[in-house]
Amino acid sequence: MYTETNNFSIRSVILQFLFVALFVFILIWLFPMKSDLKKAVSSIDNSKNNSDGLSVLTDRIFNENIYDMKDAAQSYFTNERLPQKVGATAKITLREMLDKKIILPFTDKNGKQCDLDSSYVEITKSNNEEYLMKVNLKCGEEENYLLVHLGCYNYCSGKLCEKKGTTAKIYKTETKKVTPSTPKTPKYRTLYEYKKTTAETVKYTPWSEWSTTEVKSTNNIEVETKSEVSSKSYYTDWSEWSTTKVEATATREVETDVVSKTEQYYTKWSDWSTTKVSRTETREVETKTETEKKYLGTKTETQLDYSKPIYEKTQVVIGSSTTKTCSLYNVTTTVTGYNETYVGMQKFSSKQTSSALIRYELVGTYNWYCDGECTAGKTFVYKVYQRTPISSSTVTCAKYDTVKTVILGNRYVLTGYETKTIKTPVYKNVKVTYYRYRDLKTKAANTTYYRYRDLILENQKVKYYRYRTKSVTPGTVSIKWSVYNDTKLLKAGYSYTGNTKTELIK
Repeated sequence: MYTETNNFSIRSVILQFLFVALFVFILIWLFPMKSDLKKAVSSIDNSKNNSDGLSVLTDRIFNENIYDMKDAAQSYFTNERLPQKVGATAKITLREMLDKKIILPFTDKNGKQCDLDSSYVEITKSNNEEYLMKVNLKCGEEENYLLVHLGCYNYCSGKLCEKKGTTAKIYKTETKKVTPSTPKTPKYRTLYEYKKTTAETVKYTPWSEWSTTEVKSTNNIEVETKSEVSSKSYYTDWSEWSTTKVEATATREVETDVVSKTEQYYTKWSDWSTTKVSRTETREVETKTETEKKYLGTKTETQLDYSKPIYEKTQVVIGSSTTKTCSLYNVTTTVTGYNETYVGMQKFSSKQTSSALIRYELVGTYNWYCDGECTAGKTFVYKVYQRTPISSSTVTCAKYDTVKTVILGNRYVLTGYETKTIKTPVYKNVKVTYYRYRDLKTKAANTTYYRYRDLILENQKVKYYRYRTKSVTPGTVSIKWSVYNDTKLLKAGYSYTGNTKTELIK
């Protein structure tokens, strides 16, 4: 009896464990995570036993990644980044998108990073109103692309949006090199850029003769210079005649000139004086008459001294003062800021709006899709912060009382002024005659004058110039677009640049 009861308990535990494991497996199958899908796909590839259900899940990872690239590129290509001319293209690689932080990093079904340079988004201006965007994703051996029709339509919310009535489809990228031919069903074809470059040629004229005429170097003229030293001797100009004696030397030539002459000259004018002077044959006299004040004495008189007033002190009311005192106060409390505490990173199925008690900071979004009867949607990833308000109080007066006070003071009243005695000088205007003179003198003498010039010996450094003219024939760069392996362009010297573009076949 004891043994049967024990066996039954162990069997129940095993059945319960199997039931729980089955329930967890069903939950994982219904709600798979990206990491679980990658592990499942990796294990299935290693065993080489893929099933149809897991193939759908691996395709979902690829599709989710390429649609994330589409959404990120659609927000990146604003008006200033769009091509301006019809047929022009603009391109951004997956590496540039990650560097610019416009998309979150992702991996392929095997958990490896996709090709950062072969994966790209290219947008081409189809006409004046529409654009065609190609999203190409290469992960390992798998490479597909997505074509999206975009435009600024009246139902767009201020930026490029997808054209209604069109569906973005994923196409398999062909890796084979095909010769130009009319495809059966595709509506687009890939054109390759070919480039041909010729180098510039430079020609020079013969060098000119050496000359002392200076020549400036330019873009078209090449100049050479040389310097030579030559000896040269010459006399300076004669100096001015001077009475300063100069001696002749081996390098100085001197000339003299003796002049005999009689000179007459006046002495300087004497100072003005009231002493009378008479004019003679050898004396010149000047006079001037001026009116001057002559001091006669002083006059004494008594006057009031207005700088010394006399005051009497009296006490009077000189004013009043008014004082305000507060009898009632108001206290106002205001919120001046918030203290934030980081809670963690959370996922939501819709956009979140910050409030006074919580703040959301958007980290990124990703779309998820499922074929068949599954739904599709977008997941929003936010950093969440808890807010605590910071407040402050302000005290103001609501009611004032007024008190008036009389002010008394001493006031001085003017009663008169002190007197002072003033002595005033007395003058009389008189005319005074002043005299000054100068005398005529005679001088006879022989004067020797000298002048000279120096012999200069110097070595001169002479600079010579010669030049030649350069003519440049610039190189040319020819760019042409054609299909892959265009033999005519390759034989003509063109080569691939690596740039490609998708052309709409009408």
